Amino acid sequence: MGVGGIIPPNHVLLKVDRFGFSANNVTYGLLGEDPHFRYFEFHNAPNTNTTSSKTHGVIPVWGYATVVQSTHPRISVGERVFGYLGMSRYLLLPVDHDVNKYNFYVPRPHLPEDRRPYNQITRCAADPLYDPMREDELMIYRPLFWTSFWCEDWLHTTKVAKDTDGIIISSASAKTAYCLAFVLNLRRLYGKVALPAGADWTGTGGTAQPRIVGVTSKRNLEFTKSLRLYDEVFTYDQINELAKRGSRWVYVDVAGNKEFNNKVFKSFGSHIAKGVSLGMSHPSSSKENESFANSNSRLEMFFMPEWLAVRRTNTSVKEITQLQFAGWDALMRTCHQWIQIERVWWSGAAIWQDNVKEVIEAYEECVNGEIGPDRGLILSMWEKGQFDKTSQVKAKL
Repeated sequence: MGVGGIIPPNHVLLKVDRFGFSANNVTYGLLGEDPHFRYFEFHNAPNTNTTSSKTHGVIPVWGYATVVQSTHPRISVGERVFGYLGMSRYLLLPVDHDVNKYNFYVPRPHLPEDRRPYNQITRCAADPLYDPMREDELMIYRPLFWTSFWCEDWLHTTKVAKDTDGIIISSASAKTAYCLAFVLNLRRLYGKVALPAGADWTGTGGTAQPRIVGVTSKRNLEFTKSLRLYDEVFTYDQINELAKRGSRWVYVDVAGNKEFNNKVFKSFGSHIAKGVSLGMSHPSSSKENESFANSNSRLEMFFMPEWLAVRRTNTSVKEITQLQFAGWDALMRTCHQWIQIERVWWSGAAIWQDNVKEVIEAYEECVNGEIGPDRGLILSMWEKGQFDKTSQVKAKL
């Protein structure tokens, strides 16, 4: 279907401008057919001579798009929107009856109800978090940060870390991991996930409890320390030194490395009060597992939509909005310290087989774990535009 074609009633055709891409998106691809996550069922692959939804999957991405056609009476052409899109140039989406000035929803009755946050398309004109000058930061951090934000809320609300000495976070240089460390720090310093007006983030809380310990690779050790978000940082081969202390810990696994997880549980034994799986920043390490969600029975999977559904039963929409806005404000006032943003354009879509493959190169780098933690990738399936691949835009307040 061309852009000028007729689209069905109550549909929108989106021009996908650009989107964030990280190890999280690689995880979406690896878990695309997992019966619990079903990431490939959000956007079906097109049926062509060479592709079909049975043989191919579309990796979901968080990004910005523009409405170029609409057959819904309450959605206008030209609107800027943000949501769980696909790696494509255009995306045709049905629109649910639930449309308001803030959002509209994509009906996906084949998926569980708790996937509703992924079905939401945010209308930027009424989005309190939207800043047109900071779209790149929003694409990179908004999906990751809410996973970290609500995981901390779950840890705090359920008192998982009570009577423990601290929290160990693997893959500590990953954005999901250090965003969790950030909100844990805010809670222990200020009693809530918020940064006081006029205050700047200056580092961890010293002797404040619980202790926040990061574990990372030797390659990322100095970067992780430079974040000033962890009380201590260990490399993976130093974990036994921490285990010898005899303290009780909550272990949050972001790496998804089965071998390291086994080492942690063997070294710490009963001193791990709780094991939590938050992500998979090193997905290749778990390829042998039939299902990542079930790769280690000692780790409880944290899945944000499920916890958010619980919170909505005891917390008003207004309160949730206030909590999120305070946390997001703190992040936006701080994240410029942590990453450089790189925009990558398609640049040669017609001849990518001849090594003109900017987006594909970036994708392969990400799959191979070659993207440094200080890099924030923004991809576009469109041809090279105002910014080229070598542009590095320093995040600014």
